[in-house]
Amino acid sequence: MIESEQEENILLTPRAFARLRTILKGGGNVNLNLYKDPYIGRRIQVRMRATQVATTEEYLDFAENNPIEYKKLVSALTINVTRFFRNEETFEKIREVVIPGIIRNHYERGGHRINVLSVGCSTGEEPYSIAILFLDHFQKMGQSCDLRVIGTDIDKRALFHALKGIYDREKVYDIPKDILKRYFIETKKGYQIAPEVRNRVIFIKKDILSYKMYSRFDLILSRNILIYFLRSYQEVIVESFHRQLVRGGFLVLGRAESLVGRTRQLFEPVSVADRIYRKI
Repeated sequence: MIESEQEENILLTPRAFARLRTILKGGGNVNLNLYKDPYIGRRIQVRMRATQVATTEEYLDFAENNPIEYKKLVSALTINVTRFFRNEETFEKIREVVIPGIIRNHYERGGHRINVLSVGCSTGEEPYSIAILFLDHFQKMGQSCDLRVIGTDIDKRALFHALKGIYDREKVYDIPKDILKRYFIETKKGYQIAPEVRNRVIFIKKDILSYKMYSRFDLILSRNILIYFLRSYQEVIVESFHRQLVRGGFLVLGRAESLVGRTRQLFEPVSVADRIYRKI
């Protein structure tokens, strides 16, 4: 969840916030109590400009009575800007340090499957990128491990796009040619993720505060999501990730994020610059 543009801040009145909270709770999608006020204001302003509405009250009238705009409002509040191998330095560190570490842990504990969680995965580029890194490592090292990557998001439309796994040429422009040739199939609509990768990745509609799952994870990626939440909820979320990680599992945050409060005692840094941590 990362903003693609720097909008002006807009101040919502307490009445407008209360009404917006009621509208969103009615749809069961977004709890405004978790988000920082300036972020909410900026995202509302984006939709006001798009619909050419002058006041917040007029916009809320429109969103409440227009199902299509309601969906666009939810998408605006949970907006994701993503691409394959976003922040190349971070992915290089995952390739060099995190994946070998996970595989060592995997064999030491006699695990049956490597599980990865990509939070706020939007249209799927991140979970597919991680799956490709693992598969590439397996091939180069002559290893074979059962791998499952779970991508979660609140936006059903984004998840549907991710599930199809088809991306236009602009989306794959920066991918190395050998990776593109090995893990993508060129089609009339663009490039489709190869079955070898798609079979390792699943997508689930899930809110960030409800990550109780039956599996425990070797790696959790939650990049540029915490920054939109109040500090108290940041701690709750990271503590939840800690519980969901296996012993020695890895957590990757966004470069604008860091561990806060008591969560600093739960992890050791692997790469401070890339915000990669390991569960103590």
